[in-house]
Amino acid sequence: MGMYNKNRTMLPHDVLPSSIFIVLSDLESGARMNKFIGNEEYRENVVKKFDVLLAACEAERISTLLMCDIGCGVFQNDPTVVGECFGEALLKTTIPTEIVLTGHPKFKEAVQQKVNAHPQR
Repeated sequence: MGMYNKNRTMLPHDVLPSSIFIVLSDLESGARMNKFIGNEEYRENVVKKFDVLLAACEAERISTLLMCDIGCGVFQNDPTVVGECFGEALLKTTIPTEIVLTGHPKFKEAVQQKVNAHPQR
C-alpha cells in the first residue's frame, strides 16, 4: 500500500510519518442510494460512519486527514449528499485535525457549505 501524487508517482514513506489509512466500506451503492436521497435514516447512517472516522483520527492523534469523496466512484453515490454528511459530522467534532478535501468538486463544495453555514466552527 502506498500514497501517490497526481502524476501517479509513489510518495516516500517519510512524507506522511504520522498517517494512518482508514477505509470505510459498506456505503450504500449508488443504485440503492438513489432510493434514499432525502431519506433521513440513510443520511444518519452515513454521518455515523464519518463520526467513527473522526473518532479514530482523534484516538490516533492524526494531525492531517486526507478525505476523499468515498463511495462516489465505483458505488456512484451522490458527492453532494456524501459531502453534506461529512460536513455534518465535522460540525460535531472539536478535533484540531487539518482536513484536506479531495475528489469530486461537488463533494468539496458540499462539505464547505455545511461547515461555513455554522460560523462558530
